[in-house]
Amino acid sequence: PFIATLDADDLWLPGKIAAQLAHLDRLPGTAGVFTHIRSFRDGEPDAMAPTAMPGWSRSTMLMRRAAVESVGPMVDPQGGRGEMIDWIARAREAGFVLDMMPDILALRRIRPGSLSYGRDATRDRGYLEVARLAMLRRAQSKASSS
Repeated sequence: PFIATLDADDLWLPGKIAAQLAHLDRLPGTAGVFTHIRSFRDGEPDAMAPTAMPGWSRSTMLMRRAAVESVGPMVDPQGGRGEMIDWIARAREAGFVLDMMPDILALRRIRPGSLSYGRDATRDRGYLEVARLAMLRRAQSKASSS
């Protein structure tokens, strides 16, 4: 069994899940796979950003269910940003292999009011929170291995 999620504002392109399932079938030791993503302005899907970027996001991931259950739930950091950074870090710390496909298989909608729209100091605090959590995990890991 597999788990895939899609943020409310984003879109999957046709064939996304099939391509990711085939990728994971070829790499049975890989716990999950992400794809590249391209951003577009709300109401203008044809006016997309000229380049895509690796999409380490909920909207691009397809994970083996056992890995998701082992890593545990996503945190909800203050400000609402950084939850995937934390979750991916915990997955890697647990030894899970995550892969990035070069294919653009998802679109991120950019609109005023969405979490990914622009910079916001209050929302960006989530990044600091997940960095703090990662440092705490590393310190605890070092202390327990000593």
